[in-house]
Amino acid sequence: MPKSSSVKIVRVPTFSSATKRRAAGLARRGYSAAASAAKAEKHTFAAVGAAAVLGYLQKTGVSLPKVDALGASGTYGMIAWAAGRYMKSQVLSHVATGLLSVAAYQFGRGEGISGEDAGAL
Repeated sequence: MPKSSSVKIVRVPTFSSATKRRAAGLARRGYSAAASAAKAEKHTFAAVGAAAVLGYLQKTGVSLPKVDALGASGTYGMIAWAAGRYMKSQVLSHVATGLLSVAAYQFGRGEGISGEDAGAL
């Protein structure tokens, strides 16, 4: 009698379709929670982004027009504040918050608002 080779059949467990649906639902809920958290913080991102852009422009040496008594951050903060009030834009109001925070920091540090001798308070 010829020898027969024994073949082992290995079964690989797979996830059921119900388990796949639950995992997909969990992923969607996680994404939507992250998206809603990012959406809630968009005004904070605008305030920090405005201060970062101003700092980058000053670091690169771009000459920004300004009111000497207010300095660059104070001038653009006041413009953003007025525009936010006029257009009823929360984003512009938060941009103004970021820029005016930079101006208050500079004033509190003793640099004067503008950081220059001519317009320092």
